[in-house]
Amino acid sequence: MIKNLYIIIILLIVINHSYSQDDLLHIKLTLVDSIESPRYKITPVFEVKRNNQVYRSKRKYNIKVPNEDIVYGIAHLYFNGFANASIPNSLPVLIENYKDENPLFYFDNNNNLDFSDDGEPKMYSEDLLEVDKHNYRYLYHHLYLDEGKTKFGFVILKLSQEEKLNRLRSEMQTKRKEKVVSANYWIGYYPFNKVRGEMLRTQNIIELIDINSNLKYDDVDMDRVVFKNQNKVEKEFQDKWTVGESIILSIGEESYEITDLDSRGERITLQKVASQSQDLKLHIGDNANDLVVKSLRSKMKTIGQTATNNKKVLLYFWGSWCTPCKAILPELKQIYSQYTNELEIIAVAKDTPSKVKAYVKKNKISWQNVLATQSMLSSLNVTSYPTFILLDSNGVIMNEKVNLNEIENLVR
Repeated sequence: MIKNLYIIIILLIVINHSYSQDDLLHIKLTLVDSIESPRYKITPVFEVKRNNQVYRSKRKYNIKVPNEDIVYGIAHLYFNGFANASIPNSLPVLIENYKDENPLFYFDNNNNLDFSDDGEPKMYSEDLLEVDKHNYRYLYHHLYLDEGKTKFGFVILKLSQEEKLNRLRSEMQTKRKEKVVSANYWIGYYPFNKVRGEMLRTQNIIELIDINSNLKYDDVDMDRVVFKNQNKVEKEFQDKWTVGESIILSIGEESYEITDLDSRGERITLQKVASQSQDLKLHIGDNANDLVVKSLRSKMKTIGQTATNNKKVLLYFWGSWCTPCKAILPELKQIYSQYTNELEIIAVAKDTPSKVKAYVKKNKISWQNVLATQSMLSSLNVTSYPTFILLDSNGVIMNEKVNLNEIENLVR
């Protein structure tokens, strides 16, 4: 009876954390941090110069204020939810008459550094303030950004004179181009939503971070995946990726690739891939249909599922950062147009989805575009760009690393 009870307990522990099936590893994730957390980081208020210039990370920015005759301060809330932020990683807050008992707060909701087009400012009266465990008087508030899709939480704080002086002394020891001012109200921002899962039999943990605080953990080019050893807190022992990238995790002697990421942050699925140290390379005569690529929406699929026209397939390995790839684009377009009935091009990018989409749109590219996975690059031994590999209509490799000027003869 006791033995059976032990077995049940062990099974529950395994189910609660992670379980494997064949080459799949399923990891349950739990919430470890939230924008609703009772802790927050206080950010200083800086002086806005008379020429309406502000600094952030030693760079200068010009802003537009509602009234040129009023004294303003500015605070920067750390926020990474704007794809093309005017000030990187920042949601700026303009504070009118920051030394007064009832200052006005302007939030740059549309991210254009113009504080005159964001509607009426906010005012926070002292009688609404609560007291936290540090005896700070505070008021929790949140904004809905990006047309209501993103929730961003912060606090308005009124510090005691002693605490204010202590923080001013600390901030003034930091070398900055901007001047920290003695504001009556300070601003604090909350941590990001974060979920975490532990991997059994190892000391590793995996975390998903909801960068834009919309309670979704699979936003491409936005949210983060962090893989680290729980016994080593130093950042050099952490690996970080942006959702949408090809992610390979080394767990013991095995390598795993993320194949499914639950948008609610409840579970993540890893699939074992061939280690690069193993000799599993494909060559002429081998079938490449089972190689895995990733769509621009981060869905995993095989080459066989991608190539659907029963034509010869030219795998074109490239990146938006690759200068030679840009140079050959006109010639490649001409070949594709001339042999569209005989040839299908699948462009496999070692890049991020947003950069690929922008490049494809700008250059009016009509062939299929996918993202490379590390397992595919390893199997085909792709180490330079551009690289061309030609497959027949059944997915069999006809030529390895063919030159562009040879393609016409091969597809006729």
